Amino acid sequence: MFSIGRRLNASSSLLLCALVALCFAPHFTVVHAACSAPAGWLCASSNYNSGDGCHCNCGLYDPDCDVRDQQILGCDIGFTCLNASCTPCSNPIAAEDGELLHLIGEHSGECAVRCVPSLTGSACQFPSRPPAQWSCASERYHDGTYCDCGCGPAVDPDCWESDREIVGCPNAADVCPYQGVCTEALNAQLDPALGSLTAFTSADPMLLRTECANGAGEGPFCQDYCHLEPCTFYPAEKLRRCYASLRIDLADALHTIDTLERMLDVYVFTDISLDSPDPVHYPLQVNLRAELARLRRSSIESATPADSPRLDAVPFHESLAELYTQLNDAHTAYLKPRAFGSSYFVQPLLFEAFSNLPQGPLHFTVSSSLVPELDYLVGLDVVSIDEVAPFEVFLSRADEVGVSRDRGTRFNMAVDYAWAQRSQSVFSQVDQDSVTYVFLDEDCTPMQVTLPWMSMTHHAFASQSRIVAASEPSASNAAPVRNQPQPSVDATPLLEERAGLDPSLGPLNVHSSLRVELAHATPRSASTTVSSLVRDAQNTCEEESMDALPNGFSQSIEPIVVTPDVGVYQLGEKTVLLKIPSFSPRDYTGFRTAVVFGLLKAQDLELTQLLLDLRDNGGGSICLSYTLLHYLFGDTLPIYGAYDFQASDLMKHLAIAAENVPQNLFSPEYWIDPRTNKPYTSSSYMTDSIVRVRGGMLGSYSQIVHDDCRYNFEQWSKPHHYDYQPESVLALTHGYCGSSCSVFLKHLEQVSRVRTLVVGGIPGEQQSATSFAGGQSYNLDAFLSDLDEVGISSDPLAPRPFPSSSRFAYTLREIYSFDYDVHFGIPVEFVFTPSHFRMLYTRSSVSNDTALYSEAVSFFDRCTVDSEALPCTGYFGSGIRPCAIHTTEPDAYGYYHFSSECVIQHCLPGFYFDPQSQQIATGDCLPCPRGTYKEDISLGPCLPCEYPSAHAIFLSEGVSTSACPFICETGFFGEDCDPLPTCDTDSDSDSDSDSGKDSDSGKDCHCDSSSSSEASSSGTHGGSESAAESSHHSSDSSEPDECSLRWYQSGIWMLTTVVFLVAGVCVFAYMMIRRRRNNYGRYGGVTGPQDSFFTLDESPDADHYVDNDDDVYDDEEGGEKEHSMPRPGEMELQE
Repeated sequence: MFSIGRRLNASSSLLLCALVALCFAPHFTVVHAACSAPAGWLCASSNYNSGDGCHCNCGLYDPDCDVRDQQILGCDIGFTCLNASCTPCSNPIAAEDGELLHLIGEHSGECAVRCVPSLTGSACQFPSRPPAQWSCASERYHDGTYCDCGCGPAVDPDCWESDREIVGCPNAADVCPYQGVCTEALNAQLDPALGSLTAFTSADPMLLRTECANGAGEGPFCQDYCHLEPCTFYPAEKLRRCYASLRIDLADALHTIDTLERMLDVYVFTDISLDSPDPVHYPLQVNLRAELARLRRSSIESATPADSPRLDAVPFHESLAELYTQLNDAHTAYLKPRAFGSSYFVQPLLFEAFSNLPQGPLHFTVSSSLVPELDYLVGLDVVSIDEVAPFEVFLSRADEVGVSRDRGTRFNMAVDYAWAQRSQSVFSQVDQDSVTYVFLDEDCTPMQVTLPWMSMTHHAFASQSRIVAASEPSASNAAPVRNQPQPSVDATPLLEERAGLDPSLGPLNVHSSLRVELAHATPRSASTTVSSLVRDAQNTCEEESMDALPNGFSQSIEPIVVTPDVGVYQLGEKTVLLKIPSFSPRDYTGFRTAVVFGLLKAQDLELTQLLLDLRDNGGGSICLSYTLLHYLFGDTLPIYGAYDFQASDLMKHLAIAAENVPQNLFSPEYWIDPRTNKPYTSSSYMTDSIVRVRGGMLGSYSQIVHDDCRYNFEQWSKPHHYDYQPESVLALTHGYCGSSCSVFLKHLEQVSRVRTLVVGGIPGEQQSATSFAGGQSYNLDAFLSDLDEVGISSDPLAPRPFPSSSRFAYTLREIYSFDYDVHFGIPVEFVFTPSHFRMLYTRSSVSNDTALYSEAVSFFDRCTVDSEALPCTGYFGSGIRPCAIHTTEPDAYGYYHFSSECVIQHCLPGFYFDPQSQQIATGDCLPCPRGTYKEDISLGPCLPCEYPSAHAIFLSEGVSTSACPFICETGFFGEDCDPLPTCDTDSDSDSDSDSGKDSDSGKDCHCDSSSSSEASSSGTHGGSESAAESSHHSSDSSEPDECSLRWYQSGIWMLTTVVFLVAGVCVFAYMMIRRRRNNYGRYGGVTGPQDSFFTLDESPDADHYVDNDDDVYDDEEGGEKEHSMPRPGEMELQE
């Protein structure tokens, strides 16, 4: 009849409703929902007289409250509904007697009572007569013999007794919940751990919710699985059953999908996700629009056929979370309602992977236990997990992690925590109850242990209604009011939603029911089905491990400066270690001070190699990463990356509206135009969009923008640390370096050409050193706040807030590759750059950072291609140590080493290359011989000095200029080493005057032999101290002749030298005498005025200074003041 009724037209529906209400109300109450609610009804009209429970506090009395055993909706436990208002039950009972059901009793204000099994009390009484809905013989009601089921929508009190046999059901394994409806059970055995039958299914959509809404958790047929204590491990089944009781209205589900569809116009990777530009390394083909449309259809089809259709909450939310997880974009995720986000499915063990050989295979061991009962398993090797090799188990889980596009990085995360600890914020619940492991003990003997899947939550939930309340939207979910937008919203909170348990929680409680199961998890013989895995593990059990560090070289680590945000260490004799766990420091000033001081100290220690540890760095402030790049490597261009937004119609509306809203994230003034290096002045940065082809379709994108980090640059002092060259820098990660850390490392790789080392991963596969560069992460709440701030929240294209406490995070802005010419138009997140080096953990380095760093340092001297080289210096030259890829075999890691010989490429000016020299290398730079020079730094030969003379004696080797220094042989002078002229001293003044006419030539004046022996000239060609040039004189006969003038000049020079020497000796002696006298006065017990020093008078009106010789200097007014001697303790400071 109901199917027919749904097909009737509107004119007859009201008549049909009235007929059903009059004739069938006691039996078929669900059809009343077809009637409209009267005026004054404050709740949903579909809830009035609908047969779905007694709705209280809705303004009017709900006729459903007249029906006995109806659940009260809108009131807390212990309240009934009288006169349309929640009223405390009039029959409170002691906890040992029973519990108040959240049900309607009779109109007396009493609440129905459910007795605790095997307990009797005065208040724990059932009515002696059957309710009106009882359809079986009245004598069968509460007769103390059987649990009579199927007797209408009423329950037989005998069913509360655990030893009563159920009758009236078609299947022997059926159970009878309090509605009195036979329900198929999964297991008819009582679960002593839970104290109830593990038999409730979703056959009746309201079964668990109605049965367990009271939160008591007692009784053989009812267990409130949503009664959860915080930080307590429960069996996984408890959390699964709690989730199974949750429902979502179809209208709310479609509302959620609609919001996500609108956000596709804001998510910057919507189109490129259709078809990845690198299908080999980053395979990705996800059509978000099509998948959301499919989910819309499936939600409508799976909803219960009612006027207020509903569907299971868990499958709906998990479908959305899995859809966005497929993107492998850590910045983008659908986060389930908070009731899910605080919960986990957990295995009690954590694992780590290592290898006994440089290139694998991997072995897996237990790194820690979450419960003390299993500590005996820590350190044991894992042979199999549920009869599958652990490598395959973790590799399969890596495809479900979704944090990085790189599979090797996801594999590392799966091993570390993502397989054993599954946050319900984004991951699906586990379907298994336990896991069976095979371990090898210290004697290489296999043993099998079965361990349960556990569940826990961070928050306490008293009942399922509290879980539902936590899923509702609240004011706390709204975006915070921002006085100023952040350049890059930190992705750390989003990443924490995916992470494992917080180690800071400390020891966790274990529920007594689970502790019994853990206590029985004793080792036993391994199954024969894993015998081949056991044999392989035993064959490698005795292998030589790589615990010995490379080349027997062990590094010591000494802290230089360490804060919670950054650490600087000395590693060995020439390496400084800079460990940066995050670019979101809690103390920005402390971070900056530690880095600056640490690197300056490293320079003092002559640490010339820089090892950057960026493991587990999930990013943070983009300006801090750019600032650190600028501080470490200076103005290496480009300093900033190129960013853009998706320029959809909604984003254009937002940019236009934000023009007059300063400091809004979408305000033009917030973004820098790289063409002018100034802020944009209008919304043209968004409206003048650029068309790009992504994923096989056309899309509109904004103009290129970047952040303004100049203020951050100014906060850091100019770099005075050691100038680290790219070849002396090595960046260490395990792939998980994301967001601003990824931008930081991509810049190092693509601009500074720094080499990278990745540890862990999948043997034989290339792996990137970074993950999820993104550009800028954002979230729905913040975006809605922006829309509201600029006044366009009612825009037809704008999304609406979620109807639940679900959250959505996404990549708002993308950054392009720094190798823009090579990867034109491709976001850096989709550009695969393999790390320069790969290294697997060893048994020692997997848990010991000292061993890991010692191995990492050895990679400074490794290379992969012949184009790599290290700089080196030789004798008066420089060169390279090339990669010995053609002369040696690769090492155990598969890499080559740099040659030990320095291949000279440049000689200093004044030096030439001699390929036959064997002093430190094959060929060295030797000084140019006397008479030759070389001005450049080439390896070419030396050139002869210009205009050489046969009478010139060149003074130096290694000359770098053509003006080679020289002296002339005896009897020659001048720049051409001409013969020295002869001077006739017996001539009269007239003849001297006559001969002076030709003195410019210097050929008519000849000195005697005694004079000429001292007159040899010296100088440099082109600038020599020529005697001919200096001997030019006038025709005045009173001037001295050439020889006399030279002797006169020499005498003056010698006299001046002697005077300066004597003066210097005198000054030195005077200062020594003063020091001695001063020391005697200071330490020799002198009581009079001390030795001479000057000081400022310390009196307030001192305008003069005095010395200690009792000389008094008057001030400006001419007044004479006495000098007071300073105390002995002051003298040292004043000195």
